[in-house]
Amino acid sequence: MDTDLALLAAPELKEAVQLFASEDNVFKHVFSSAWAKVMTADHFNASSY
Repeated sequence: MDTDLALLAAPELKEAVQLFASEDNVFKHVFSSAWAKVMTADHFNASSY
């Protein structure tokens, strides 16, 4: 995919891609942390009611 190739074109992104490709546990940890943030963003925020 073009988007996959774009990740390799930018040096700062290529470093992350290589890390995640070589260290599955790092990818899973970072992904699960990000997923939890996205899924709970703005939940139960009393100031928004």
